[in-house]
Amino acid sequence: MRVNVRLDGRSLTIDDLIAAAAGRAEVTADPAAVALVDERHAQLLEARARGAVYGANTGVGANRHERTDSADEGSHGLRLLRSHCAGAGPVEDDLTARATMVTRLNQILAGGSGISGRVAAALLAALRDGAVPTLHSWGAIGTADLAALAELGLTLAGERPWRSGHGPVTTPAYLATQRSVLLEWTSAVAEAVAKGWSREETIARVDFRDKFGPVDVGQGYMMDHIQTLNAASLWDKFTAKRAPVR
Repeated sequence: MRVNVRLDGRSLTIDDLIAAAAGRAEVTADPAAVALVDERHAQLLEARARGAVYGANTGVGANRHERTDSADEGSHGLRLLRSHCAGAGPVEDDLTARATMVTRLNQILAGGSGISGRVAAALLAALRDGAVPTLHSWGAIGTADLAALAELGLTLAGERPWRSGHGPVTTPAYLATQRSVLLEWTSAVAEAVAKGWSREETIARVDFRDKFGPVDVGQGYMMDHIQTLNAASLWDKFTAKRAPVR
């Protein structure tokens, strides 16, 4: 009997990690964690629209003070992955490669990265499909796991093939569509607050369940929870009293 490993960014154990990587467990994502990923991604988009955000619209490392053109932001992340995809040496075995996928998905579900929920959904679908990426053991000095994660990211983006099995790909155009939906959702809640709608009324009337969203890859069962939590958290944010500047 296969066990269930529910990833939430907090409670993954070594035993669960091995079971999920080896295909002995059914991997799911905690709905609250998925909703948090979407909320934090919306916050990242807002912050990026207001100014510089490291790696989102700037270079990295020595280029951290260099801004990208606003029209170029959609492909900036993809170029960063390409520039860090410098792995070499032995190829990791299937168990290690899939353990990397599980670990990265669990990190994303902690909600601290601001990454798109579409990436989390694609990783989850690939794990369920038994897909294995090609990851190399060696990277450059000082890059730690960046080379391997860049290889994984480019596999999800469709620029590198899955070594075995199959998984979804996350194209820049798809991410741009998701970004527009999240911004539309944010604007709709802001308008609801401006009209004086209550929290409950906003949740009921600002409904994006019929829109394209990050839960379209085997996660439709989460949509009601995400709809409620996203509308409510945005309403809370827009109605919160700002602390006075001292």
